[in-house]
Amino acid sequence: MVSSIISKNDWEDQYRKGSWDRLITSDQPNTVHIAEYCLSLSKKLNRPISIVDLGCGNGGLGTALGNLTVPVASYLGVDISEAALEKAKKIFPQGEYRCVDLSKEIPGEAMEADVVICNEVIYYIPMAPFLARLKKSTSSVVVFSYYKSWRSSFIWAYIRLYFGRIKRYCVSTAKQKWTIVIYEQK
Repeated sequence: MVSSIISKNDWEDQYRKGSWDRLITSDQPNTVHIAEYCLSLSKKLNRPISIVDLGCGNGGLGTALGNLTVPVASYLGVDISEAALEKAKKIFPQGEYRCVDLSKEIPGEAMEADVVICNEVIYYIPMAPFLARLKKSTSSVVVFSYYKSWRSSFIWAYIRLYFGRIKRYCVSTAKQKWTIVIYEQK
């Protein structure tokens, strides 16, 4: 089985070279929308929330959470790249970070978290096995984000297949569009 569509070494090289540094800015509408959702969830629950960020990269969500001062009880950022995690730690130091190949495992903390985030990660790992594992590994809210491309309808169909009833939102800039999908337990 393919573990990751892009090898761990390629991810390390890309993050070391700064290829993904543009995602750390506060103007990524998909990431801002996810942070706003986390803020509303915290208000709804009337307490700080626990977050598991699968494929956290170099800390884009940490930037947005910090900018919105989202009350966070715990944050676990997970990525295949150690270089990405080192950058993420600098951006959101109050988090815990772990190097994990999501095509092989999902951290146990996902079961207890208030929200599990999959921000632009779904197209980099084999989708069906990941979604099946994720569905079994969480009893919380799951938020997916993916940019509009030829794969969008397939991603939407797979998420619906594994998670059933979900909410879908679209956010965009002049250049790009994203879909945000939210699964909430009943």
